[in-house]
Amino acid sequence: KTIDKLLSEKAESIPYYFQKVMLSKFEDAFDFIFFLYNTTSDEFAYGGFAYAINRNISGLDKENADIAYRFGNPKKLKGISHLTSVNSIFSGGPFLHELAHYWGAAYIGQEYVTTTMSYETASHWGTSDINGVLGGFDYKTLKRNVDGNPKKYHATSSRAQAWGFAGFSQELSSGYYAPIELYLMGLLPADEVPDMHVFKGVSVENDTFGDGTFYAESEVTYTIEDFIARFGERIPDYQSSQKDFQALVVVVTDEPVSDEEWALIESDILKQEKQGPVNDEMQTNFWEATGGRATITLSGIDKFLKK
Repeated sequence: KTIDKLLSEKAESIPYYFQKVMLSKFEDAFDFIFFLYNTTSDEFAYGGFAYAINRNISGLDKENADIAYRFGNPKKLKGISHLTSVNSIFSGGPFLHELAHYWGAAYIGQEYVTTTMSYETASHWGTSDINGVLGGFDYKTLKRNVDGNPKKYHATSSRAQAWGFAGFSQELSSGYYAPIELYLMGLLPADEVPDMHVFKGVSVENDTFGDGTFYAESEVTYTIEDFIARFGERIPDYQSSQKDFQALVVVVTDEPVSDEEWALIESDILKQEKQGPVNDEMQTNFWEATGGRATITLSGIDKFLKK
């Protein structure tokens, strides 16, 4: 099928079609599969999408998932993502963001806001100081009483030069997973998660949207104790949770992949899976983003080919 044909169908059918193909060629060895479109992101209204196949973890504010029967019944596969740009694995896309959606976010009262409305959301961290890969701003940058207005605030994310208000509301706000994200991923104990601050009754103006300025009626402090009281303890905890993951990248393309495109994809894969810093001013890999607590392997898939 061509990309156009696949995109005319429901998003769920895209991974389903290829998963059937993959299961005929590979062993059941992958925790995650990333379908990488050989396109540019400006052809889409979104950068990626992710959903869970198998998930049996308590304390996440997420329903457990068990839809593997729709994908040939793999036992190991946890989740599937599709990424809408050929450079999405590392150099210019939401790989870390979509991967994080397997575990988070969680609803702690956060609001997402546009110039016309605000609403509560559990998908991203919204107008909060989570400052992670799934959103939020850096609390150290928060300015109160802007222009003498006690309801006017200004803040930026860790990557202020790249992400303004829309960034800390929903998109990639930081190159590093926040403590609460690491906790949800099973990589950090609860007692290392700091208090979180959520702003309620949030609004923005057209002339300030994007620069980190917002208005809020109130600020609520949310502790990890509050979180556990509401959602329960994470089981398995960080001591027994999985730390090393195997993933498969599948390129979806209408035309044969060019040498330049292959070079970019291969370079991105090696950078993303590197167990060490990549020394990139704008991007971090999974190992860096987790503070060296976890790894993900994307290469060497030939050893999983069925005989």
